Amino acid sequence: MSEYPRVEVREGLASIIVPDLSKYVVGNRPEPAHAPVFYNPRMEVNRSLSTAIINGYVSYIGKAGITICEPLSGTGVRAVRYAREINGVSRVIANDISEKAYELIKLNVDRNGLNDVVSVYRDDANNLLLRVAREGGCDVIDIDPFGSPPQPFIENGLRAIKDEGVAMHNGDRCGCFIG
Repeated sequence: MSEYPRVEVREGLASIIVPDLSKYVVGNRPEPAHAPVFYNPRMEVNRSLSTAIINGYVSYIGKAGITICEPLSGTGVRAVRYAREINGVSRVIANDISEKAYELIKLNVDRNGLNDVVSVYRDDANNLLLRVAREGGCDVIDIDPFGSPPQPFIENGLRAIKDEGVAMHNGDRCGCFIG
C-alpha cells in the first residue's frame, strides 16, 4: 500500500484508517481535499443521518437483503458504516477510481471483517453504475462527489437503481429521490 501518514478513527460502528489530516493543513485548518485519499470528518453527522434514512427506508419497504452502491467511496467509511449499521443489507458496492483510495477501502473493509458483504472496485463511477444497471441494479445508490455537483452521475445512477429504490446525494446540498 502506498505510504502516507494515517490514523485510526471510530465513526458509528466502524473503525477505519484515514489520512492524517493534520498533515494537510491550509491556513489553520485541515483540508481533506489535499490528502491522498478523501475523508471529511465534518461529514460524520451526514453519514449518520444517511444511515438512519436508509434504515427507515428498509423498515418502510419491509425488505431484507438490500444492495447499496457507493460509486465515489474515498476511504470507504460510508460503505463500511452501511455494511455494519444498516439492518437487512446483503451487499455494499464500494468504488473509487484512485488506486490509493481503492487500497484504503480494501484495508478498511478487511479490518472491519466485511469482505463477505462489501465488494470493492477501482473504476470510473459512471462505468461502475452502468455495470450495476446491467447486473440488475441496486436498492440504494449514494452519490457523494466532494466539491463538485452530482450531475455527471445522476443519469447512470438512475439507470442503476431498482424500482422503488432510493438515490441519494450527500454532498454540500443533500437530496434524496425514491423511484
